[in-house]
Amino acid sequence: GINAEYGNNTGSNQLARLHEAAGSGGGTPGITASDPERVHLNTVLMLEQQILVSENLESLVECRLWLSSLVRYITLQQDENRLQILLQRLVSSPAEKIFGEDKIELMKSLLKIVATNVNCQRVYSDFKQQIDWAESRR
Repeated sequence: GINAEYGNNTGSNQLARLHEAAGSGGGTPGITASDPERVHLNTVLMLEQQILVSENLESLVECRLWLSSLVRYITLQQDENRLQILLQRLVSSPAEKIFGEDKIELMKSLLKIVATNVNCQRVYSDFKQQIDWAESRR
C-alpha cells in the first residue's frame, strides 16, 4: 500500500541523503536564516520524519496531519518540483486508501491547500484534472 510505499520512498536512505545535502549531521545546529536552502531542506526533512514516526506508531490521523503540514509548507515555499513529486507518488498509488482515508478525498483536501498559492496553479490544475477524471470513473 501507499503507507509502505511512502515510507520506502522517504526511508532512511533518502532521509540520510537529504541530511547530507542539507549539511546537517543530525540536528540543525548552525542553521541561520541567511541559509534559506538549508533551512528549507531541514524543514522538509523534519516533516517527512514526523510522517514516518506517525506511520510507525500506526497513528493515521497524525500521518494525515503531518502530510497536510508538509504540503502546506512546500506550497508556501513554492517548491513546485517537490510538490509535483509528492502528489504524483500519492495519486499513482494503487491503494484505495492512504493513511486510512479514501485516496481521492485525501488528494482533494491536499489540493485545497495547493490552491491557496497562485504560484502553484500549474501543479493544482494538473492534479485537479487527474482527480476529477478518477472521480468520474468511479
